[in-house]
Amino acid sequence: MVAIDDEKCIGCAQCTQGCPAQILGMVGAKAEVTGDAAECMGCQSCVMTCPVEAITVTEY
Repeated sequence: MVAIDDEKCIGCAQCTQGCPAQILGMVGAKAEVTGDAAECMGCQSCVMTCPVEAITVTEY
């Protein structure tokens, strides 16, 4: 499960570019889960690319 802290997100879009499952997208000026969250691979590439630690990935 991918969670993005809207208050921490600075809208850099690095997570959306690094997601191999392509489930993250920009909505307005913030990153959000725009695809099927069940397709998350749990790779945590979004977590590693986020410069403000706004993303967490947990197991179902």
